[in-house]
Amino acid sequence: MSFKIVIGVNGDDGGSDAIALARRLAPPASELIAVTVAVLDGHPSRAVSLDYDARIRHDALTLIADVRSENPDLQGEVQEAPSVAAGLHDVCERLEADLVVVGSCRRGIIGRILAGDDVRKTLRGAPLAVAVAPRDFAVSDQPITTIGLGWDNGPEADEALAFARRLAEGTGAGIHAVSVVAVPPWDSSPLTGQPALAGAVEQAAELLAALGDVEGTTVTGQTSAELTAFAAEVDVLVVGSHQRGPLGRIAMGSASEHLARNATRPLVVVPRAAQPVITPV
Repeated sequence: MSFKIVIGVNGDDGGSDAIALARRLAPPASELIAVTVAVLDGHPSRAVSLDYDARIRHDALTLIADVRSENPDLQGEVQEAPSVAAGLHDVCERLEADLVVVGSCRRGIIGRILAGDDVRKTLRGAPLAVAVAPRDFAVSDQPITTIGLGWDNGPEADEALAFARRLAEGTGAGIHAVSVVAVPPWDSSPLTGQPALAGAVEQAAELLAALGDVEGTTVTGQTSAELTAFAAEVDVLVVGSHQRGPLGRIAMGSASEHLARNATRPLVVVPRAAQPVITPV
């Protein structure tokens, strides 16, 4: 099998981190496309608009040429859009990509890839799986041998599991799933003494065991904190999401956004509608 992977680059180390992650996730014969988003002036009536847009286009073309000269195995594209997130979404839909990989918070020549609002906007409403490379991933030599999975037995978890299995098939990694039985932060009573909680933990463990090819662990606590801790124990963490409202919302509350900001390992967020197109070799 092979993947078609779009990589967001903008001239800084975050782009290098994204390229490194894409290479480690990609099965043999995958197609890797580096994309720079040229964010153009949204006010064409301004007298300086034409000069501004021309400069942005020139910088974007120069940047993608530099990226390709340093990475001859990559294809390269410039996408014009009103925002980084919109540009990445558009090019992924046009190319029918399986995955988009982006870097963590940095500023670059063309615009910010996942700096502050860009990480949320790229995750929200994404038409396909989004992988976020942590800071300085390019200088690490950590192989992908263990794929973590956030599992809650919902349809979003099914999508995440399917994508994790595809990644595992391409990388040879094993899958280790965790199911978080959420406990309200204001609940200070002893966890093991609550029959309802004990029943939920038992049910979650049974559902994990039924997955068959996945090693499973059940924990109790707050979802974001438990998944962040779990992410540190695996080489990449895969979680599911769905779209809500006109901009889309992360299914697991703010957990995915929290992970994108705080996880020290790569994160893959799979939207409920994401059905990667796997091209046979």
